[in-house]
Amino acid sequence: MAEQMNILQIGLTDWSAEYDLPEAFTWLAVAPDDVATTHAELEEALDKAYQEAKLADKKAERKKIRYDAVLVTSDLSEAVLEVLDAYVAPYTTFYDEAVTINQQQTTGFVRRKMARLYDMAEPQRFIALLAQILFNGQTGTKLTNQEIEIFPDFRGEVTYNGHVNTTFTGDFGETFQPLFSWRFNFMAEAANIIETWLEFVTSEDCQLQLRLEKVPAGSLNQIIETIALNEEDLSEPHLIKPDGSSYYVSASIFARGSGTISVGALHHRWSRADMGKFIMGGKRFSDSRGQEFIYYMEPGDMKPPLNVYFSGFRPAEGFEGYWMMKSLGSPFMLIGDPRLEGGSFYLGSDELEAKVEAVIRDALDYLGFDHTQLILSGLSMGTFGALYYGAKLLPDAIVVGKPLVNIGDIVSNIKLKRPGQFDTSLDMLRLIEGDIQEADMEHLNDRFWSVFKAADFSQTKIALSYMQDDDYDQQAFPQLVDWLKYQDVQIFGKGYLGRHNDNSPAINQWFISQYHRILEEDFGKEL
Repeated sequence: MAEQMNILQIGLTDWSAEYDLPEAFTWLAVAPDDVATTHAELEEALDKAYQEAKLADKKAERKKIRYDAVLVTSDLSEAVLEVLDAYVAPYTTFYDEAVTINQQQTTGFVRRKMARLYDMAEPQRFIALLAQILFNGQTGTKLTNQEIEIFPDFRGEVTYNGHVNTTFTGDFGETFQPLFSWRFNFMAEAANIIETWLEFVTSEDCQLQLRLEKVPAGSLNQIIETIALNEEDLSEPHLIKPDGSSYYVSASIFARGSGTISVGALHHRWSRADMGKFIMGGKRFSDSRGQEFIYYMEPGDMKPPLNVYFSGFRPAEGFEGYWMMKSLGSPFMLIGDPRLEGGSFYLGSDELEAKVEAVIRDALDYLGFDHTQLILSGLSMGTFGALYYGAKLLPDAIVVGKPLVNIGDIVSNIKLKRPGQFDTSLDMLRLIEGDIQEADMEHLNDRFWSVFKAADFSQTKIALSYMQDDDYDQQAFPQLVDWLKYQDVQIFGKGYLGRHNDNSPAINQWFISQYHRILEEDFGKEL
């Protein structure tokens, strides 16, 4: 059964009387002058229903108003929308290109809620789009190079580079010929847009083609449609539009020419089309080698600070920490790393790292803040991002739990300290450094320290909680403190007994408590 979605239309004409609506849509149309009155009446009705329900059941809960989307289809003053502030999520308010919203302040509803200007000249088409992109949750995963079957006719050289990618070198033929296919298919649901993204690099004299074949559920050999995507088609994620039926998608790689082709993961995700990656308003960036990171910014109350959270290691692709950061009541940004099994410590090409820094600066500019009104934070893998980019951005504070900074040491600890655990760190080393020799481990450690030691943290508070017997990077905390003690830095530290993953609840609790303390002491925000 489809999720029920509440749609509020503010305009002089009621679309529900003229156009077909999905069964899952509960539609409320209100004239601009009646928004406040209608909203007050709804609240009154819910209060009355709650009081009546309590007579029969003392545990009854009061229902809350929630609008999954707000459509502004007639001119109005921004002040009309303010009553909706607590009931509308950012990025879910849309206003037609022909509509004028009279904005009277830079921190008003339109900027706080990131309202979107959109072409609604064809209402039926826009309603159909909303039906596809409005859903709860997020879903994303990948097909890896460990799940491929190479076609026997390929006679060239094949190199498996861990889980990073597989490299094929040789003559692929004058026309596109099958190279390999993934053993497993992925599901396309009847109502959801599916987004695919392929990591690949080719040399100049050869080309790659991704072929996606739609297979009906329950069929062994029937193919509904074949989609052939050349390299120019793969410069952006490809969207598979829903057609009302569920089916499986089989994926294969074809190649032509002569040279080298490296293919990494094939990502597939539920998509919100141009409305967001994973969640409404989510964004992504990929560099010239197809390496990604994702990010999301919510303006909140548009009052300092901007709180940035770098996600920890996360095998399921998508954003982490949304409700935790939203509970702080300030503007916040989420940054995630969907590469490899669950991330690659936010390190990569100069292009990718420069973009991570740029999206944080862009968010500060949007809010009218500077770097002294910024807090960077993270847990486990996310601590690297917070500390590494903190050295470049010099925020008011950095808050981290279970710091990991010596990625090379994390790799070397596999053999004796952590046998059979977190082998994906070898893939991280290969992805970032290109090889897995001892010199590469040392250089990867230096990638962090060369940036961190060049920074002036004299105006930055640093809060660190750590595990005293950390089996990933036991030297992180003492090394950080040893270096920072030579600067005039306020350091707040807390250690807990155990290995890296032995007491995450205590680390998380301390992490939030430090956020609360800094928000109150530095920005006057009491939570």
